[in-house]
Amino acid sequence: MNKILKIFTDSNDGNLAYHVGDLKENVDKNRENLALKWGYKNEELVYMNQTHGNNVQIVDENSPKLIDDCDGIITNTKNLPLMVMVADCIPILFYDEKKGVIGAVHAGRNSTFLKIAQITVEKMIENFGCVASDIY
Repeated sequence: MNKILKIFTDSNDGNLAYHVGDLKENVDKNRENLALKWGYKNEELVYMNQTHGNNVQIVDENSPKLIDDCDGIITNTKNLPLMVMVADCIPILFYDEKKGVIGAVHAGRNSTFLKIAQITVEKMIENFGCVASDIY
């Protein structure tokens, strides 16, 4: 079984979001510290400008690091760190070990009503040949 690193942060890790009015330098430092702590490359981190919609994008090492107007990202690129940010919303992590595909989704009330989980699974099936019963 492949190892998937799943990190849940709290206030001890500092602010990781650019959209809440903190100085960019503080967020950059906190993100770099988190990457050093967990052993991934911060400069490869793919994250979203989450908009409470149902836009799910396929990403890889050549994608922009900030995916705009997006609430879900999927990849089959090994060791590509993905970030989903939540406060009172729900993070949903998807994984198909057989196909080596992962996804990270921001599922707030609106995104849930807009079927973001279903859309994510459908994109995993359509783009990577995943089988629904293999997706955790």
